Amino acid sequence: MDGYTAPAEQTVTVEKDQNTTLEKLAPTRDKGSVSGSVDPDVVSKVELVDPETQERLEVPMDESGNLDLKDIPTGDYTVVVTPKDGYTAPAEQTVTVEKDQNTTLEKLAPTRDKGSVSGSVDPDVVSKVELVDPETQERLEVPMDESGNLDLKDIPTGDYTVVVTPKDGYTAPAEQTVTVEKDQNTELDNLNPTPVPTPTPTTSEPTTSTPEPTTSTPEPTTSTPEPTTSTPEPTTSTPEPTTSTPEPTTSTPEPTTSTPEPTTSTPEPTTSTPEPTTSTPEPTTSTPEPTTSTPEPTTSTPEPTTSTPEPTTSTPEPTTSTPEPTTSTPVEDDKPTGAIVGKVTDDKGDPLPSTDENGNRTPSKVTVTDDKGNKVGEPVETDENGEFTIPELPDGEYVVSVETPEGHNDPKPQVVEVKDGKPTEIPPFVSTNPTRDLEDKSDRIVPGTIGGWLLDDGNNPIRDSEIRLVKEGVVDPTTGETFDYEIPVTVDEDGFFVTPEIDFDYFPDGEAEFDLDITLPEGWPDVDVNGDPLDRKVTVKEDEPTNLDKIRVQAPETQSIEGRVDDGNGKAVPGTVVVVTDPRGNSKVVPVEDDGSFKIDDVIPGVHEVEVLTPGNDRDVDPIKVPVREGDKVELPEIHLTPNASLELEKQVWGRDADFNEQVKDDDGNLVDDVWTMKAGEDLYYEFFITNTGDTPISNIKIDDPELEKRNIELTMPEGWTAESELAPGATEVFKAKMTAPDAFDFNNIATANGVTGAGDKVGSAPDSAYTKFMDGSVEKKVNARFATNPDKPARLGVQDAMGFTYEVKNTGSAPMVNVTLTDAVYEGEYDPNHPKFDPEQMKKVKDLEIIEPEGFNGTLLPGQKVIFTAEIPEGLTPGLRHHNAAEARGELPKRPARGRGIAGEPDYGEDPSSVLIISPRENLKGNAHIIVDKGAALAGDRRAVLWIDDNGNGKQDPGEGVSGLDVSLVPTDGSPAVAGATNEDGNVLFESVPYGEYTFQVKNPGNLRLVDPKDPNNNSFKAGSVLETKPFTVDTEDEVFENIQLEKGNGVSGGGGLNGEGNGAVDGEVDGIIEEDGSSLGKCLATASSVSNPVAWLVPIGLLSAVMGGIGVMFEDELNAAAAQANEAVRRVMPNVDLGIGFEQPQWMAETQAKWQAQIDQVNRQLAQINPAAPAAAAGVGVLAIAGLLTGLYYASCQLGWNEPTEGGSSSGSSSSTEGEDVEGTEGGSSFGSSSRAGGENVEGETAGSSFEGSSKKNEDEADAEEAPADEAAAN
Repeated sequence: MDGYTAPAEQTVTVEKDQNTTLEKLAPTRDKGSVSGSVDPDVVSKVELVDPETQERLEVPMDESGNLDLKDIPTGDYTVVVTPKDGYTAPAEQTVTVEKDQNTTLEKLAPTRDKGSVSGSVDPDVVSKVELVDPETQERLEVPMDESGNLDLKDIPTGDYTVVVTPKDGYTAPAEQTVTVEKDQNTELDNLNPTPVPTPTPTTSEPTTSTPEPTTSTPEPTTSTPEPTTSTPEPTTSTPEPTTSTPEPTTSTPEPTTSTPEPTTSTPEPTTSTPEPTTSTPEPTTSTPEPTTSTPEPTTSTPEPTTSTPEPTTSTPEPTTSTPEPTTSTPVEDDKPTGAIVGKVTDDKGDPLPSTDENGNRTPSKVTVTDDKGNKVGEPVETDENGEFTIPELPDGEYVVSVETPEGHNDPKPQVVEVKDGKPTEIPPFVSTNPTRDLEDKSDRIVPGTIGGWLLDDGNNPIRDSEIRLVKEGVVDPTTGETFDYEIPVTVDEDGFFVTPEIDFDYFPDGEAEFDLDITLPEGWPDVDVNGDPLDRKVTVKEDEPTNLDKIRVQAPETQSIEGRVDDGNGKAVPGTVVVVTDPRGNSKVVPVEDDGSFKIDDVIPGVHEVEVLTPGNDRDVDPIKVPVREGDKVELPEIHLTPNASLELEKQVWGRDADFNEQVKDDDGNLVDDVWTMKAGEDLYYEFFITNTGDTPISNIKIDDPELEKRNIELTMPEGWTAESELAPGATEVFKAKMTAPDAFDFNNIATANGVTGAGDKVGSAPDSAYTKFMDGSVEKKVNARFATNPDKPARLGVQDAMGFTYEVKNTGSAPMVNVTLTDAVYEGEYDPNHPKFDPEQMKKVKDLEIIEPEGFNGTLLPGQKVIFTAEIPEGLTPGLRHHNAAEARGELPKRPARGRGIAGEPDYGEDPSSVLIISPRENLKGNAHIIVDKGAALAGDRRAVLWIDDNGNGKQDPGEGVSGLDVSLVPTDGSPAVAGATNEDGNVLFESVPYGEYTFQVKNPGNLRLVDPKDPNNNSFKAGSVLETKPFTVDTEDEVFENIQLEKGNGVSGGGGLNGEGNGAVDGEVDGIIEEDGSSLGKCLATASSVSNPVAWLVPIGLLSAVMGGIGVMFEDELNAAAAQANEAVRRVMPNVDLGIGFEQPQWMAETQAKWQAQIDQVNRQLAQINPAAPAAAAGVGVLAIAGLLTGLYYASCQLGWNEPTEGGSSSGSSSSTEGEDVEGTEGGSSFGSSSRAGGENVEGETAGSSFEGSSKKNEDEADAEEAPADEAAAN
């Protein structure tokens, strides 16, 4: 085989009667290598992917980017380059690895992702705008035109710091960070500088009085005035010294009870922020809390006062320190802290075990993170009761997650709020078993049936799987038809399957071996969890149940889910947690990258749930159901948790919200699942209701819908809507889309909406779903355990035969089907080649069949469930015509949810699509069956075997030459069971109602016998106990046919008796009672030529005949052969129209033969020419030889022409057909197939029945001639 090298040749020795094992035969895989180089700063890895197996080989890369991979199996590979963030991989290329060769990898460099920025500034106040790479400090100046418009393209993607250089007299705005995204334009906002303010100096006069301290508090401001240059005059009061000087802070201290000194200076109002001072405040009794508020600027000028404010009632104590500023609220030593108290249990409410079977500790571990995403302390272990406590937690929201021991599912994390410094007790974390518990259903597998489970490795049923149990080449004992026997299979919603009882009339041994064929969706392995092939042989016995137990298959883990949750500017939202819960109930906390992206690999097929937890954030996100098919790479829409949450999206399908997170009411007020349901293959109509809940217009509205995008489906905009349109506060607009349902699997279309406010703030909606389930089904109809869907190969039915139908109805969709019913009817009609499809109008409807529902069936069929309806063919169908059965199944969807909101008639849905599924025979080929009832023509015939020994050598069976008591078997060549019988006193055995097909006879040798014309001459022994087998013959007519089985005898065996040597003794020519195996046809002819029934003998004097037959014919047989040929040719020349009528009364048969004499002479010539003419000269005289040759030629001709009187009941031709008036006696041993009906006057005695087949054959030729062939077959589907 290509790609392999043969092993070294080796020598083996084969010894007598020994088996030699051949070893070391495996070829070695040809291998080569690859090399190359890349920039390690931009390439993460390089892989070779086998395009057939998808196996990936990573090419090792050193720190310099050199690539080298050796010992690679030869063949073609796809080169896949994984670039680092900010780069796009080069196009995939194919390389060929050749044997013992190195292949250089080229063109591996990724390209840098690029975007652009734009914006506008006042050119009178801005000198330039630059983008600074924070890592390299590389500066990119953004071009600015004379109007101040900014535009810079082809910028490598990434984060940049925007630096504005103002003109003189202006202060630059605060630096900001922007993200340049691939192929996107980023708007630069808030770039204009502010004028530099001019401070006004102030003068303060000393005062002569000391005001009492007051309790007044200055109003907070949003800006702080610039520091003044004036120096206050000293006052007469001296503040108490402090032991420390406070650090500058941006917060304003809370008012204290210290007494400020009055001053006569009048400060000018200002909007600038004052710089911190080094003055020492009056001592206080408390430490001011830091704050982020800034005092409002004052616009009034306080006048100096001489009044004395009211004294306070407390005297401030000096402080010893001033706290440093911080970005979070510190916990006071004396402030109480809270705790989280919880428990981890199983699904029965019992604590999870904290030790394994060996006594080792296996507690669950509880982890807590705060609203910034920081872990709080170390993970806490549960105690023996599954309980835990997380102490000393400040007020706030936290995410609590649990990691359970192996063998248990991790439960979903919880968002928990701690407040008022009190313990918070949370609901228990419930951990389920990843392997589903199964109900014992083995009692449903009864004797003669097959049952078991088909499951994944979590004991869940495998959707879209198929189970078939088939035995090929089964022969119908009634019709002789060969077909594939396929057992119908019931499958329930849990993955349990079982067959009905098998009809062992087809398997008379009470045992049969079936092929179990299992088909799984693409991507699933073809072996079970133990590595055994799914397809296997299954033996079923009539008196035993066959329980296959659990066939478990490892679910493929090649799927993935990815998405992004950010702040709208490409940054992760601190504290956000993404949780993915798989179909088995196991939850995983998925890491979120710095840009908000996340991805979870190794996802199993099924419906997953994605949750976005946002502790400390009021942006709640509903759970998202995510259906994952085999091989799927699911991409979710981007979720932007912007501070501005004024954009709301509500997505509907056919007017239903269909979020699938709760139950809602239907039109009758009953609760139903919040999903949309419909038939597979129909159109889905989506509506996107986008509402502005804020107080400013929103523009540049875009909808992120990955499912529509990958199908290139464009949204239908509201009338008059353009890319520049704005959504006014409080307004709602409806966008629309239509797509064809992808398949019958669950389908959830998820979207988000994004826009920009007039102030330039980005705004994003929460995601919204429109979940759809589909209804679909199939019907497979079988007649007597076989398909009959092909109109060119209809099932055949005897006139009196009953025929049973099975209808396997399966829910192949994802929605339940209710009110499931099935109907079937029988039609009859002729074949019309111009209408190959079934059309009831062309055929006559005979009768509706009575359908029997499965026991206990309530009319509901859950997804993946399959049930079996049954019916029997009615009696009295017209023989000779084609009959057609067209089964039709119907099912309905459960009630749908009521419609959601509409706006001013938008959208106009019209009527809902039908909720009724009809599986019609026109579209469903396997719901049809084509049948022909034969018009009295049996599909089987009788076969009579006649076993005899030609004792007198006359080439025909004479009375008394039959061999009785022989065990004879009729053996089908297709491997079906043989049928045994025994010869009667005449050597006859009758097998009745033999199905059409090919057979041989096998004779158990009692010893000293063998066949004259065996199937295999090398396996034809005189040995006792050997099996003698005839050549194959075909049963293809209903007439009784004789099979002539001539035997050769050994010592002590003759015809006309049993097998013990009684009867006639040895004949002349035997040597010790055993006939020589080699003998010429002439010798056999001479041995029988003296029969008085042969009229040629009347031409020759008895003496000469005796002399020739007694001596010369034996001594000079070869010479006589040659002389006979010459004599016969002489007769032919002299008497071309020879007539041997010689004055005696000829028998009638001889007179009838004379007319054909000339042709028979020619036949004799051809046969004699085949006899070896070579012979030495005879020692006898020429005259004797001439006479002997002439006589021998005539005798030989008489033998060949059958000039003998046939014996009644005998035949040398090998077969005969019974006719009216025949008298067949002594057929003891009789039939092993069934009964036969004979023509009038026939008398059969001594037959032994015992048939395992049923049928009939008719011998009356007059009636047979009157029979009509079956009607032409009509086409139907």
